[in-house]
Amino acid sequence: MKRIIFVTISMLLVSLSTYPQFSSSFYHSVSSSKVGIGYFFNDRIFSEVRLYGGLSIDNFTAEPIVTFNFCQKEVYNAYVGTGMVINYLTGPVFPLGVYIKPFESLRKFRICIEAEPMYDIDNEVFLFNCSAGFVYSFQEK
Repeated sequence: MKRIIFVTISMLLVSLSTYPQFSSSFYHSVSSSKVGIGYFFNDRIFSEVRLYGGLSIDNFTAEPIVTFNFCQKEVYNAYVGTGMVINYLTGPVFPLGVYIKPFESLRKFRICIEAEPMYDIDNEVFLFNCSAGFVYSFQEK
């Protein structure tokens, strides 16, 4: 057991030292707002945990996602992903979006436009949310 823990921690430290890229984000749509904390594993794979705002504490809702940048250009990245919304809404979610880098001097700042189809398991209904927001990366890639 100690060996597994040691190997896991070693792999985590190596991955953090080779490509550390944390971010914070804010997304707004007509139905809800979300804040998130993200991590770039490399230049293609990104994960984020988003928390829904505007809900009572009993309806605290999280949305962990993993995305893949399928198109990378100097001024934008296009991505597709999968994840799960848990609590107030519960079900799989499939984000599809674009990160736009509008300012040459502020490469850590990105504007995000996202479409997010989702199936709410509890209410057996398909939802399609669109949002816009911004992402700030704490380290330059």
